[in-house]
Amino acid sequence: MKLYFISPADKELIDAFNFYEVMENFPIDPDERVIEILDSVGSDLSKKHRVDFYLYFPSILSAFIVAFLLAEIGFEVDVNPSAGRKTEWLCLVTINIVPEEETLHQIREHFEIITEMLDGNYDGWETMVMD
Repeated sequence: MKLYFISPADKELIDAFNFYEVMENFPIDPDERVIEILDSVGSDLSKKHRVDFYLYFPSILSAFIVAFLLAEIGFEVDVNPSAGRKTEWLCLVTINIVPEEETLHQIREHFEIITEMLDGNYDGWETMVMD
């Protein structure tokens, strides 16, 4: 957890731009934002979607440990060298679910904990539009 300190001058600047009011209306939850986009392009959010989650790890060992554990609880998992991150391993985790905010948020929390424990990185999820 990072701590940020705001000086009195910074606070005046933040107040001048109504920062808190703007942030209150800004959808900062990435899962909520993707669901909003899916809805706006006509995806049927009552149907199951094939959702791919991107987890990156610094070693093949940590990627395979996570892959094994997640496969045991019903996820499809594929481990490959990362294309864009030359020193990392991609653990592509897939499951068919109805894309609900609460479900995706819980998955995100678990994946962030797992990746943090193994010096990895959770890089979000994607899915196709379902008619």
